[in-house]
Amino acid sequence: MSYQEQLYDGMLEDIYTLTARRDLDAETELALRTATVNAHLCDAFPRDLFVSQVQLPNAAYMASLNIPTLFPGLRALSQIRPLDSNLQPAVLSPENQIAIIELGDIYDDYGQLKNQVAYLAGDSVNVRSWFNSYGYLVSWFKAPMLRRADYNSWIAQLYPTVIIYWAASIVLDTNGNEAKAKKYMDMTTNIHVPFLKANFLLGELR
Repeated sequence: MSYQEQLYDGMLEDIYTLTARRDLDAETELALRTATVNAHLCDAFPRDLFVSQVQLPNAAYMASLNIPTLFPGLRALSQIRPLDSNLQPAVLSPENQIAIIELGDIYDDYGQLKNQVAYLAGDSVNVRSWFNSYGYLVSWFKAPMLRRADYNSWIAQLYPTVIIYWAASIVLDTNGNEAKAKKYMDMTTNIHVPFLKANFLLGELR
């Protein structure tokens, strides 16, 4: 049994302990996966940030970067920096940095497509630049993998309590024990999530 499977199974056992509903195995697994995603998405944790270097076939002013291939599990972009001919991040003044915008904000006041911007559209990260770039250094937030065989949540490893109580609340709430579900959710919201944010949002101890 792999480490990921042991972690996943151990979390399930803890959830069963809280719910006393071992008969709800499928519901408990679904709640575990849901609570894991919820915990990771409750803030922009540095441990969820990945940096990928993407080299273009040819230097270009515009590019469409395929998300499933280059950024599997992408949940949000953090920063995009153009690469020069040596595949080093180009030195740009603050006003020339690539801004990450929403799809509905790609046109300027004159109806022209903006430059020095990046935005998500479908399965692509689209980049429009004033500069002939040889690639991009992309910083992006990645969602955790959830299936038992490849379960990889760092929150589950370092502070599993927030996921366990969140999942237990989901199981109980969907099966008629609203009072206990509310108790566990209150603990999750008022104790465990604040503790998670207080201890894992910083890159160093303060």
